Amino acid sequence: VYNLNSSCMRLVMREKDYWSDISVSDISDVGGTLKEIFNMRRHNSSHTQLLYVSSDPEDYQKGFRDSLMYKCIEFDFNWIPLNITIPPGPKASIPTTTNKRNGKIIMKIITIEEENRGEKRKVQVQVDKRITLAQLKEELVPLIRVPPTGFIVYGINGYKLKNLDEILMNVSESKLIVKLRPLQEGEHRIKLYLLQVNSIEFCEFMMESIVTSSTPVREFKKQIIEEAKVQGIDCVLELDKMRLRFKNRMTPGRVYLDHHWTNTIHAIREMYVEPLKGLEEKKHYEQRQVYVIRWRPSQCSVDPIEEIILDDIYDTKHFIKKLSELSGVPAKYISFSQGKSFPVEISCLDIENELTWHSDRYLVSGLYVDGYVIYYKDNREKMKKLRDKERSEIQEAEEARLKRIRDHITTLFFSDSFCCKSTQLIISWRAPSNLQKKGLPGLVKTKKRVLFNIGDLINVLDLLEKCCFPEKKWYKLGLRLGLKKNTLDTIEKNHPHDVSRCMTECLSQWLGRADNVDSRGGANLNSLSDALGSMNETAVAEKLKHHVLINIFNNRRTVLSQSLCDSVAIARLLYAECMLTQEAVSRVVSASPSIPNQREALLTAVKEAVQTDPNSLHTFANVLCTISTNVSLGQTILDDIKTEYKLRDAISSKEKERIELKQEISMAQVTEEELLSVQSDTESVKEVEEEPLYEELTVLSSQFNEIKEKNKELTDKLSKMKIEFLRSLSSKSDSAVSKVRRGMSFEIDDCKFQLEAMTRPDYQPWVDNKRMIEKLQERITLMIMELMTEREHNEKIIKDIKVLKKTEEKTKRQRKKGKQIEEEMCLIILYCNHPVTGELNSSFLEVHKDELLPIVLDIAYETMELAPHIPIERCRLVKYDYERQEMEDLDEFQHLTIGQIMDVVRCYSLFLETRTENETFKKYNTETINLRVSVVDFSSNVVGPPQEMRAWLGWTVEKLKQHIGE
Repeated sequence: VYNLNSSCMRLVMREKDYWSDISVSDISDVGGTLKEIFNMRRHNSSHTQLLYVSSDPEDYQKGFRDSLMYKCIEFDFNWIPLNITIPPGPKASIPTTTNKRNGKIIMKIITIEEENRGEKRKVQVQVDKRITLAQLKEELVPLIRVPPTGFIVYGINGYKLKNLDEILMNVSESKLIVKLRPLQEGEHRIKLYLLQVNSIEFCEFMMESIVTSSTPVREFKKQIIEEAKVQGIDCVLELDKMRLRFKNRMTPGRVYLDHHWTNTIHAIREMYVEPLKGLEEKKHYEQRQVYVIRWRPSQCSVDPIEEIILDDIYDTKHFIKKLSELSGVPAKYISFSQGKSFPVEISCLDIENELTWHSDRYLVSGLYVDGYVIYYKDNREKMKKLRDKERSEIQEAEEARLKRIRDHITTLFFSDSFCCKSTQLIISWRAPSNLQKKGLPGLVKTKKRVLFNIGDLINVLDLLEKCCFPEKKWYKLGLRLGLKKNTLDTIEKNHPHDVSRCMTECLSQWLGRADNVDSRGGANLNSLSDALGSMNETAVAEKLKHHVLINIFNNRRTVLSQSLCDSVAIARLLYAECMLTQEAVSRVVSASPSIPNQREALLTAVKEAVQTDPNSLHTFANVLCTISTNVSLGQTILDDIKTEYKLRDAISSKEKERIELKQEISMAQVTEEELLSVQSDTESVKEVEEEPLYEELTVLSSQFNEIKEKNKELTDKLSKMKIEFLRSLSSKSDSAVSKVRRGMSFEIDDCKFQLEAMTRPDYQPWVDNKRMIEKLQERITLMIMELMTEREHNEKIIKDIKVLKKTEEKTKRQRKKGKQIEEEMCLIILYCNHPVTGELNSSFLEVHKDELLPIVLDIAYETMELAPHIPIERCRLVKYDYERQEMEDLDEFQHLTIGQIMDVVRCYSLFLETRTENETFKKYNTETINLRVSVVDFSSNVVGPPQEMRAWLGWTVEKLKQHIGE
């Protein structure tokens, strides 16, 4: 809502001037009607006109070309969007959103977002397309904190933009990349931080600067002052009242004097710039700069930090003398504490008791570098006795102060992480032999897969429900898990139309390891995941795999909470691996000094990361292996992960045989054309297959009969030979003939035995032949059954083809009829302002051309779903021109069909207009004009979005101003 006063309202109209970048004119004081004004400027009053309006008394007094309104409109005409990727930097370095030069708006920053955990920043800006690339670099300096010569602008394809005088209008890129320029030989890039020791935010990032090795420190100071002015850094720096010093994390270190050379500090990457109240008092290297803080026990408070320069760090009297000169306290009454590093985080309530106080008899030690902090006091002061309320107030204030300091340090830590790449130290460590054999307590490696039983039914059901597995696919899942078809058919028969119960019974059979479940890997999480993967339920299978990794972490969490070492270092390494967030690392750091609390905070953060991305478990284990005290913990988790995936990839030999058999069957399948021809060739195939089998059986039978006949003939012949021979022999038993007779008798008996053995049913050749005949008969029977099955299958295919042909003919008839109806449908774009929200909604309305306008109103009313908000009696349809924002009544066409109306008024867009209960519909005519009015907001220098409104052509400019203000 804008407060627009018509008395100081400036009204600007866009002109039709194709030769100017900005073609607008001020019509605030132009006389005549709107129709005359538009006609004079050759504007068609039937078209929507664009106006700009502002209401500022001071700006209204200026000439139009000198006004802020003109500058805002000029920028609105000429700005282009740019997406610029810039190097990382601290969050505090975001400048003002609008940059102006010479009274003109140059650039507006829309958003600044960090990406890839601070590796880069994405900046969206609106910039004047008429500025040069060199001017754009100057505008980017406050964002990058580097002078224009310190960075290079590249196109999105990686090529360097060299022509700095080229205007952005001629640059084809809408996305740019800014990179710091490479260092040349002898150059060093140093990050500079502003040091203000008496501020809570004592350390603030200033900028990056490049310095050569041979530059004196004094010249480097001059360079810093100039670059700070160019970059608009808000700090006062004077050449003789500033110092450069080493930055050791947060602690200020060695002071570099003007006569030093930068080649002595070439290895330094960060430095403090410290403004001084007066001239630099440290003149040579042997002197030490020390911060001192006066503690006032009688007030329970401390003075601001001051500094002294010591000529001799081992002379305590010299040190006390300096303190006495600074404070005005006699030397004999001064007590001081041991030196501490900056910043000192100690509460005023603890200074008196926690610090150890010394007198002049104790030598100051440890002041080997600049920047130490020492507390001192007047030992004549007595400690103030605090009431409970005073103590509570001081404690609350001190806790808030110390918290702000810690938060600032944490912010600086992460800012430094953003500005530099993380470095990891990988330590190679082998566990001692006793630990390798015994292992750490609780870390027992297991390679057994956890099997489910029937008691896990509810857990498996819950798990599948969480993974969004559709229960209607229970039958297919059961087959993949190894259940037989008969088992699944029985389940379906017992629980018809109850998908949930069928799913439960199916999983119950699987958990009971029925049928072939064991051959599919058993009832476990891995076999379930494999079954889902084979069903193309990839998302569900992945969620189950994630569940496996999450279970590994949960199973090891107890041991980790007892044995994990160096939680803060692990958290920082995980942050460098982009696994943990800044907030998570802060929680681990703030849990100090309690080691159990640090472990719990770290494990909680790791669990959240693993639940979001289970692959993070592998990263966590690798990080543990980089720290010597945690190698065994990390290796155990890696072994668990490897074991799971090794078991997942294992397939039983039976499963392999089943897969190979499936492949052979699939290779033996025939095409549809071959199946259709099988029926006619069935008999011939049968004859071809059966003929060689019967011939072989006949040959074997005839051979066996021939052998029996030969055996019989041989037996008869031997009998005759025996009789004849016996008759020819002599009757003497001891003669040679008698011996021969006995020998031949033995041989004849042996031949008889062999012949009898050959004619028995268990004779081996006969048994083998009989077994072969039985196998051949069994094979013939199987082939006959297969041929019959193929014949039935072919008959079914022929029947399906006939049904498909009939269905296709029916579909063609329906499609033809639908196409005819579609040609008679009218497609209308319907608009409506929602009666409650006022939002403009649009939809496509498809009606038959023979429908009357009242029927079309009913359909439009239902389409826009206005029934809950307004009755149909308070609605009507009007002709609508979206581009020109014009409406025309259709009341006289109520008796016509929508097809006739579209032919008459050529209307393809309708507006469903609504009214309140006591309101009447407006009568639209051509004496009005549609306007789009944009308000120029000087508070943000933004031209607002145009608002739609209507005005009478007979109005004057003053009347239009009043109407706009209302």
